[in-house]
Amino acid sequence: MCIRDRVNKGLTHLRLDNTMLTNKGVKAICQGLMANKTLVSLELKRNTIKDDGAKVIENLLRTNTTLAYLYIECEIDAMGLKAINQGIEANRGLKELHLELHKAKYEDVELLLEAIKIHRGLKKLKVMGCELGSNEKKMVAERIDRSPNIKISVA
Repeated sequence: MCIRDRVNKGLTHLRLDNTMLTNKGVKAICQGLMANKTLVSLELKRNTIKDDGAKVIENLLRTNTTLAYLYIECEIDAMGLKAINQGIEANRGLKELHLELHKAKYEDVELLLEAIKIHRGLKKLKVMGCELGSNEKKMVAERIDRSPNIKISVA
């Protein structure tokens, strides 16, 4: 039986770290969790999530309003990050987002910082795996200083 064929009424935390999930696996998991009204925390670290998987995560963020903590390590480019940003903008329940990106550029971080301006409920954003020059780090730091209601760390 597929996870989406029945609604789990008690699942609050799901940790799928280092399980070799690909976009196909992420799609199956996220589709099954869209109807879940109890999920609070989802961890998808150390998996092979690319742009198609990011699009599915966007859809999950749009539909699952109880999800408060999301931890992702992914290999997405600007298109995948844009999808996650759109999900962040649509979701009002998310409190904490941890993203481990592979070789994120300044433009990618800038997209995230723009998305959190719209999302009033997000209290913590942690972005790892960034390749930023010293001037870019300074610009990000200035943006972070202007966001007193949220704890942001970029590395």
